Amino acid sequence: MPSRSMDWLKQAKRDLEEAEGSLNNEKYEWACFASQQSAEKAVIALYHSINKEIWSQSVSRMLSQLTEFNIDNNIIATAMELDRVYIGSRYPDYYSEGSPFEYYSIEDAKRCLNYAKEIFEFCNKNIRN
Repeated sequence: MPSRSMDWLKQAKRDLEEAEGSLNNEKYEWACFASQQSAEKAVIALYHSINKEIWSQSVSRMLSQLTEFNIDNNIIATAMELDRVYIGSRYPDYYSEGSPFEYYSIEDAKRCLNYAKEIFEFCNKNIRN
């Protein structure tokens, strides 16, 4: 079966573009979620490139399990930040009151976008075709 790593990586890049667009349109919760999605898909691309399957939405756990690579703890820490926005950025019942968009700021969106870019670049650099 051919590797689908580049398909996953291309979608990760597209999700990064969506995160940037959401940031520019002041949809900060969506910028955070799209950033998480980009990082998740970039890591899945890396898994595919080494012929490993993974089923998870936790970017930090997926990265932690990639023992084939020397992954800096700072990247794992940024992934943990992205893991935190996976549900809270979308579902009102995550919070005791209010809608998700009321809990995310431009600073949150910029931070998540930067984390996603860092993870994307790490994966892109290490993908084996």
